[in-house]
Parts: sequence; C-alpha cells; structure tokens
Amino acid sequence: MEQPTSSTPPSPAVAPQETTTPQKTPVWVWILGGCLGIIVLTMIAMGGFAWWAAKKVKQEFKENQPKLEEWSKDAQKMQQQAEEWQKEMEKIQNQMPEIPASPEAPLE
Repeated sequence: MEQPTSSTPPSPAVAPQETTTPQKTPVWVWILGGCLGIIVLTMIAMGGFAWWAAKKVKQEFKENQPKLEEWSKDAQKMQQQAEEWQKEMEKIQNQMPEIPASPEAPLE
C-alpha cells in the first residue's frame, strides 16, 4: 500500500515560547493610589458642599433682606433710646446730693 503524501511540508520544530508573567505592581503603589483617590473624592465632595451651602446662604439672604433692614432700623432705635436713658441717668446722678463716706459714722 502506498502511503499518502502530504502536501504540507513538515513543520519545523517550534521553539518553546518563554512564558512571561506580567510584572506585579508593588503594594505601596496601590496603597498610595487608594489614599490619593480618597483625598481627591473628599475634596470634590467638600467643594460640592461648599458650593451648595453658598448658594443656599445667598438664597436665604435674598429672602430675608427686608427683615434684616427692619432689624437694623430697630437696633438703631434701641441704641438711640439707650443713649437717651444714659443721659437721663447722668442728669439724675448729677442732681443727687453727695453723701460723704465717713468711716467714723456708723450706719443706722
């Protein structure tokens, strides 16, 4: 019997491929990256909160501006009244006779 001939040439010996393992990233790089990631996320969150708070304060200030002006006027009126009362108290004190404080005179 005749052996069938193959039309493909015999394959040359394949050299074994060197298996290269990917280099592992050191642990400290992962820890540093994680810490930096947490810091960046925290800063973004704080910036967002500050933006929201500033917007809220501005809105409240606009809504309460008339009340603030009224309170300011009331505070000015109260300050004027306090000054007037102080002047009245000084007048009353100046009109009172002075009582000599003598250590020899016993109190009754």
